[in-house]
Parts: sequence; C-alpha cells; structure tokens
Amino acid sequence: MKSDKKSLERVALVCSLFLLAAASNADASVSVGITLYNSGSSVSESVSVENANYASSAILLPYSGFADYPYSIYSAGAGASTSSDGKFTDTITAVQEGDDANNVDASVETKSGSFRWSKSVGSYDDIAMSMGVATKIVNGELDSSYANSDSSVAKEILTQNSIYTDKSVITPGSINSQGSGISLDEMENAFISHIETQHLGKTALVDSDAFELTDTEGADHTFSDSINLKSESASLATSLSILSNDNYQLLSLPQVSSGPILAGIKFTPFYTNTKEAVFEVQTIPEDSYPMSFKTVKITMPDSISQQQSYTMSMIAKWF
Repeated sequence: MKSDKKSLERVALVCSLFLLAAASNADASVSVGITLYNSGSSVSESVSVENANYASSAILLPYSGFADYPYSIYSAGAGASTSSDGKFTDTITAVQEGDDANNVDASVETKSGSFRWSKSVGSYDDIAMSMGVATKIVNGELDSSYANSDSSVAKEILTQNSIYTDKSVITPGSINSQGSGISLDEMENAFISHIETQHLGKTALVDSDAFELTDTEGADHTFSDSINLKSESASLATSLSILSNDNYQLLSLPQVSSGPILAGIKFTPFYTNTKEAVFEVQTIPEDSYPMSFKTVKITMPDSISQQQSYTMSMIAKWF
C-alpha cells in the first residue's frame, strides 16, 4: 500500500510545461497567457511579442515540494527581438495563500534597435521572482517601462547619429535601471531622453537633451542614467557631457538661446496622487536653459592634442 501511494505521487503530482511564443513576420504579434497553481500558491504570466521570440518552461509540484526540488512552482524563460523594430510585454503575478500578490512586468518597443529579456519565478517558503531586460538602439527610438507592485520606471529615448543601451532588473521589491549613450558622428547628432519614475508617493520627471544643429565637425556627447528604487529609498541620477573634438575649443554662449549646440537637463518632481509640486522645477544650467555652445578650431603643435568638455549632472534621492 505504501509503495502504491509513492507511485501515485510520482505519476500524478509532478507536472512540467513548456511554452513557446514566436512572432517573426513583419507586424506579426502573438499573445500567450498561463496560470500555474496548487493548494498554496499560484503564478500567472501574460506575454505579448511582436517581431520577437519567447520560450518558457515550468515545473508544478505540490505545495510542500517534491523529491529534490526546492520549489512547489518554478518557471524560467527568455526572449529576444528578431527585427530592429520589435515589441514585447511580459507581466508576472505570484500569490501565496494569506499574502498579498507580488508582480513584475516589463514592456519594450524599439525602432532601429534590439532587446532581450529573461525571467524566473519560484514559490515555496516565499516568492522569489525577477526579470532582467537589455535594450539597444542605434539612430532609433526606445519606449520602455518596468514596474512592480510599488514602483515604476518609464523611458522614452530618441537618438540621431547616436547609440543608447540599457540594462534593467525588476523584482517585487526593487527596480534597478542603468543606461548610457554616446554620439557616433561629430555632425548633426542628437539625444533626447524623457525618464519618469514613481516611488514612495512621488513622481520624478527628468528630461535630458543634446543637439548639434550644424553639419560641421566640432563636438560629441555622452549620456548616462542610473535609477535605483528600493522598498524604503529611491535614487535617480543623470549625466550629460558635451565634448569637443581634437583641437577644437568648446565655448559656452550663455546669452544665446539657439546656438549651434544645445544641451540641458530639467528635473520636475511632484506628489503622484495630488500632482502638487514637491519643489520648483530645476534646470541645469539654472540661468541659461538649455545651454548653447559652439566650437572653434584652434591650432596646436603637432605633438599636442587638446579636447574640452562641459558636463551637467543631477542626483535626486528620496525616502
């Protein structure tokens, strides 16, 4: 009798699943939803892809676990774009009996870019869940958002003769996102960034722009953003640099509103529910936004090379 019971457990209580979503044709989209549950917990996932592939596997066991498996429910998956114009949305919700729901979700759309992402979720003594996303655009556009139950980050990036990359990790208790960009050409390059974060009852908007409006050589730009949202704290940092090319002098034009090179950062904080300002909008530079620049060719000895730079940066922290 004991032997029969053990056999029934092996046959009836172990379940493995495999999920595949693929949309590789132009403008083709596929959506898939799945829910796994046992007597103590449940995991639901909804995935939508356009010009992208996604594969996921899952193991479903009794709530108390089985054999050497530490989880009663475990699922892992990964996906990637198949075209420079692609899109995906992945939402995961996990609930244990008697606890609040945990969720992580990510959504990315690229034009002239690429992305890849992976996820894992397990339920046993507690919920363990994370999603990682990597994106890249070259002379293109990025529209991305990352969220959990308490926080969200949204990025809208546009590049011209420039490249931007981003790596983000989302868990039920945190969001970490790191991005960086650099111009690829000295002429007519541009970078436009709009970042919105919501956490601990406050919303922070940061706009960072750099334009070189001339078709003559002169300057490049670099950009970085760093976002770290935790259960009891938040930080958001951005940096924007204008760099002259070899043997060019970089001159600021504080009284000129539309010089050949424009750059600036604007920070707008407000309370999420009431929309009331936390404090006045801050700009960098403060008195001349955006800042105008021009470059002037200078003559240097053959053995000497000179570059100049102007860096704007902002760090915001709240609790």
